[in-house]
Amino acid sequence: PVDTGKPMSDTVQLLKLGDACVFEAEGLDAQGLQNFVCGRLDGTVEPLTYKDIAAADGSVHNAAVFQLQAQATWTRLQAYKTLLEQSGIDMLEGPMHTETRAAYLDAEAERILNQQEMARMEGRAIRYGAVVQLLHVSSGSYLSTSRQAAAGGNLVTLDREAGEAGYWR
Repeated sequence: PVDTGKPMSDTVQLLKLGDACVFEAEGLDAQGLQNFVCGRLDGTVEPLTYKDIAAADGSVHNAAVFQLQAQATWTRLQAYKTLLEQSGIDMLEGPMHTETRAAYLDAEAERILNQQEMARMEGRAIRYGAVVQLLHVSSGSYLSTSRQAAAGGNLVTLDREAGEAGYWR
């Protein structure tokens, strides 16, 4: 924060639902530059330096921008994913398959309700300990953890259908 001469409580700005943010990755690269968490359209997440993500006008490239969103309900999506898994049907085939069509439509209805709720809650302050979801602006996918183990923890990915794997506290 910039020193304005006012007490800290007068200058603190709270994060709000709908705010855009970038996240610094741990550590520095080989040149000693800070890395940022960036998403790629193929669903992977990788560190890039500020030099890599800075646009010509000084703004940050969308690959590094995430929007803070409220915790959404994903019970219908989870039911749909479970049905796909049990049926051995691919996620891309699910919407057209007779066995899974109704569950897909339920999940889509849930997605629309979640979007309406996000719009209604936009601008509300985020309280300490609240669960949020991080929407990657350029891909429309959520930052999420994978069930696959990686060195030192779980793999972090971008997933349009993240569900509860996209909850962050």
